[in-house]
Amino acid sequence: MADLPQLLWQLRAARRPGPQARRPPPHGANGRRPGAASGDDLARIRRIIAALLRKAAATSFPHEATACCAKAEALRDKYGL
Repeated sequence: MADLPQLLWQLRAARRPGPQARRPPPHGANGRRPGAASGDDLARIRRIIAALLRKAAATSFPHEATACCAKAEALRDKYGL
């Protein structure tokens, strides 16, 4: 029974994927980089940003307004809008 912890550790180590198996593919299924956005994607992001800013203007909670504005600004920076 003294070898049981060692055996369990070996079984867990054998099931773990190696570093190669955990890496995401360099391109998505559509052949584009994961961060690349098409025109339709950019239009969708613009709509999301506009909705976030509308929500920030309409809310009576200052923390929610700040969070919405911060998220909108982060999306602008991320997609270069």
